[in-house]
Amino acid sequence: TPQHIVFLSGVEAVEYDCCTNSCCCFVGPHADLDECPYCKVSWYNRDGFAKKTFTYLPLIPQLVTLYHNRDMVERMGYQAGEHVHEPGAIRDILDCPVYRSLLGSKISINGREMNSTYFSDPRDIALGLSTDGFAPFHCRKQTC
Repeated sequence: TPQHIVFLSGVEAVEYDCCTNSCCCFVGPHADLDECPYCKVSWYNRDGFAKKTFTYLPLIPQLVTLYHNRDMVERMGYQAGEHVHEPGAIRDILDCPVYRSLLGSKISINGREMNSTYFSDPRDIALGLSTDGFAPFHCRKQTC
């Protein structure tokens, strides 16, 4: 059951009401609106419930859960020793140009250079983002 999964994983889904045309979520500055500020469509049905919702699994609890599993911690550490980069081949996020350019570079925060470098600790995590139909800007005409 969903409750059992939450109990075992410690990760609980968060549901947001959103525009039927996927223009925005009705949170923050849009929380008290009756219609979408972009397409002007009412976001709720006549019973007062959202016509469309977006379910989100918060990232931080997912990462915490991964680190509570010793086997998973070992598996996540493969970038520190097992991964071998083959120039011209992309099999993993660790082969991507952005990761390769950051690897070993000094970390800079607000223009201030830190003493540590990117991905120097075997516990460091490189996150990738893949989207399917996500359009972060309200002026979009298509999602692709």
